[in-house]
Amino acid sequence: MNSPVQEIKERLPIVDVISPYVKLERSGIHLRGRCPFHNEKTPSFFVSPERNTFHCFGCGKGGDVFSFTQDIEGLSFKETLIMLADRAGVKLEKNFPTKNEGEKENNDSIDRALELATKYYRAVLPKFPNALAYIHSRGISDLSITNFRIGYAPEGWRNLSILLSSKGISEEVQEKAGLVIRNIKSGGENAYYDRFRGRVMFPIANPQGKIVGFSGRVFPENKNDTTAAKYVNSPETPVYNKSRILFGYDKAKQAIARAKRAVLVEGQMDLVMSHQSGVEETVAVSGTALTAYHLSLIKRFTNNIVLAFDADSAGFKAAERAVGLAFDADMDVSVVRMAKGMDPADIARADESAWRELLKHPKHFIEMYIDVLREEFADDRVFKKEVGVRVLPYVAKIKSSIDRSHFVAMIARRLSVREETVLEDLQKISAATENTAYKERVNFSKEAKDRKKEITKILFSIALWQKDKNTEFYENIMNELRQRLKGETETDLPAEEEYNHLIFEAELGYRDRDLENETKDLLRNLDQEISKENLKRLTEELHNAEREKENDKVKELLRDIQKEKKNLESLLVESQS
Repeated sequence: MNSPVQEIKERLPIVDVISPYVKLERSGIHLRGRCPFHNEKTPSFFVSPERNTFHCFGCGKGGDVFSFTQDIEGLSFKETLIMLADRAGVKLEKNFPTKNEGEKENNDSIDRALELATKYYRAVLPKFPNALAYIHSRGISDLSITNFRIGYAPEGWRNLSILLSSKGISEEVQEKAGLVIRNIKSGGENAYYDRFRGRVMFPIANPQGKIVGFSGRVFPENKNDTTAAKYVNSPETPVYNKSRILFGYDKAKQAIARAKRAVLVEGQMDLVMSHQSGVEETVAVSGTALTAYHLSLIKRFTNNIVLAFDADSAGFKAAERAVGLAFDADMDVSVVRMAKGMDPADIARADESAWRELLKHPKHFIEMYIDVLREEFADDRVFKKEVGVRVLPYVAKIKSSIDRSHFVAMIARRLSVREETVLEDLQKISAATENTAYKERVNFSKEAKDRKKEITKILFSIALWQKDKNTEFYENIMNELRQRLKGETETDLPAEEEYNHLIFEAELGYRDRDLENETKDLLRNLDQEISKENLKRLTEELHNAEREKENDKVKELLRDIQKEKKNLESLLVESQS
């Protein structure tokens, strides 16, 4: 019996899985499109219907329906398995190992509890006119309330808990879902109580739109209780990892792809009002700082981020952290500046067109930061010093040398200094990083010039491509390589993670060519490179022997060199015939 993974692969053509995300066009036996994992003008993303695999020659990503879905949707393997099994009509219960059954059942119960809670909060909202009036007063329309499934958790200690218990959801599962809190001291009948009480409820969904948690805004604001948090968010649960969830991402991801940018705001109100204003490419951090994983979700569709954080010190610090992470991820960051005391929700509520217009003219973070410092420091010397200390580290993070040059020139103009001066300070900041990067580039360049390694890779690629089609052909090539490489096989052959890339390369480069003759030529060329390598080694040994005045060894090495030269000449003549 096939495993559920294999059964899913057989039932789900990779073209059907990828097509909703990538516009594919026929290119020989393959399909080609623009990669969804990085920005590119020339399509380098290839799909092989025959092998049910994909590969991007631009960013190197590749794999099957599982790896594509896992990366594009930001899922764990298990989540991907469940999602694709449902789509393929494969029943996992019969195939899941017993040890996973309990965990799956537990997560299913948590999912059910969260969905029931969402429906409960939604059903309750119309029964509390004051809560509904408050939501409307913030500018949120009935349509947005429906689209974002906004609800209300009424006052009372066990409203939700009693309802969920009546639906067969145990209090232990309710706690695991983050919906109730256990009062350890009581230990009695009412040991569990609702986490959310007297709050406007914003459901938080994963990239597939499944509810995984909540953010509850206090309502009405309790003037008597100064300890009441403005927002209460769900804790980490088996289905909710705050560092991996962006609020609104499930609704925004396709709009991000269309707009070729993501607008990043801080709160739920900001996001809802931004979407309501027609800026549907908006996402929000929720109850946590922006993480590298959050950025990886955005980067699947665009490299461009527009930050719209609150115009206060906390908002600016959050923006600084976000920019540092974004630059590390080679993303471009612009910022919209709002008047103090205003946030995106305030602007959109007053005038939706004003919010859209503001987002048409964002300013690059570095330029904006210089503006902020210029306003803060009247003393010219202090201003210049602060730019050097606070702005240049961000410039150093920019990976594009063209972009860096642009900002060096711009900073020099703003500071009325020579570009060389700015460059000098910039080089001091980035020296270690630049040295490392340079070494990596040198090593890469050296590897690329290694003809022997390159020929070996091509032969191995052809062998891999033909492995399932012609086993004898595959074995012949591998035997030829083993004979020539001898003990070097492990180091000279590519790593397993490169296999998919290599197969695509071979298929694209050799599909219409005579493989028998091509491989003979390649093997002959490999022999030549091995001979050249031997000559180089023998010559070095000869120099050492001469330096040490080892006369007998010198004579022996001279004979070996002459022999190897004749071998190389013979190979060169053979290749020309």
